[in-house]
Amino acid sequence: MALVVTPIASDLLLILDAGLDEYGQQMTRRRQYGDLKTSATDQDVFDVAEGLISLQEAACLAVQRVNTVELTEEV
Repeated sequence: MALVVTPIASDLLLILDAGLDEYGQQMTRRRQYGDLKTSATDQDVFDVAEGLISLQEAACLAVQRVNTVELTEEV
């Protein structure tokens, strides 16, 4: 049977620099922004991320998009 992929949700995740701990290891802070339109292009999401990053005091280490989909079999 064929597989049907249905987009459910999409989130934007910014990984921010939170400095170093007492052992010199990189610490990070995660900022998650939910309820993105599942139809939004990756470029649109990245453009929004750049705007949000410009408002942050901490440096951004990574921009991630997390998509949630439902997998079902076609009947």
